[in-house]
Amino acid sequence: MADDENKSECNPTAVIASTIINSQAAEKLADAIRGLVQLPQNALDYVVGPARITKVNAARAEATVIQARAQAEIEKIRAETSDFVLDREMRKTLNRQAILSEAQKALPPPGTHVSDETISPDFVHTFFDEFDGISDPEVHKIIGKLFTGEVLRPGSFPRRTMRVLRDLE
Repeated sequence: MADDENKSECNPTAVIASTIINSQAAEKLADAIRGLVQLPQNALDYVVGPARITKVNAARAEATVIQARAQAEIEKIRAETSDFVLDREMRKTLNRQAILSEAQKALPPPGTHVSDETISPDFVHTFFDEFDGISDPEVHKIIGKLFTGEVLRPGSFPRRTMRVLRDLE
């Protein structure tokens, strides 16, 4: 029998046939192992799967609801902020218009000498930064006249005076 085994090992056809048979057997063995590995997974999915799927979907739904609530809260805060900023800027604009209206009333009659020098844009910005938050009509009259004075003679109204007037308001 040992001679038969030695003959088949030396015989190329026998080696090829043996390899083919072994590879088919190896393939069947691999299929069986895959089936054994899948069997517990399939059984687990069959037994636990629906409950697990339900829990996962419930968790996802809850996360979606939480995200939607958070987004709604953010949108609410944005809307409130937008309303606040719009209201504040609207008040500032109305105060500026009132100050300019008073400044226009304080202009001297036509033919009065006016400086050729232009008013500084920095002064205008600083002036309105100081006074556009004040809504008192009496203060508008005073600072309107001061603004007219600065327009007529640029540099005649010190910035320090602006701060003092603002604090007196």
